[in-house]
Amino acid sequence: MNPTWWKSFALLVAASVYPAWARAQAATGVSTDLTSSLAASSMRMIVSMALVLAVLGACAWALRRWRDGQNSGSNAIEIVSGLTLGSKERVVLLRVGDEQVLVGVSPAGMRSLHVVKDKPSARPFDLAMGASE
Repeated sequence: MNPTWWKSFALLVAASVYPAWARAQAATGVSTDLTSSLAASSMRMIVSMALVLAVLGACAWALRRWRDGQNSGSNAIEIVSGLTLGSKERVVLLRVGDEQVLVGVSPAGMRSLHVVKDKPSARPFDLAMGASE
């Protein structure tokens, strides 16, 4: 990039501000200093830019909150468990209503591996804790 880009930028700003300064001087009939008018216009431009960025940020925040709130009410699909098999391969157990679906996930896509239509029976507490019979 050209090291004197700021000179071009300053010239562009001055060229865009000067017509407004000339109109203000002609309308009021009062002679104003060019540097104070340029500073006021620049400050107005910076404040306007900050206001636009703040409105954009607020809209993005509100949209994200609205989208997250919309998805939280419908828990039709729930991730029960997941296991990483390789650097890019996973197996995920999903609960969809009363069914549980085992899905393989890879860079090539997703594939249903197995579907369990009824809920699995719960094991007794001592078997789940690893106690021998």
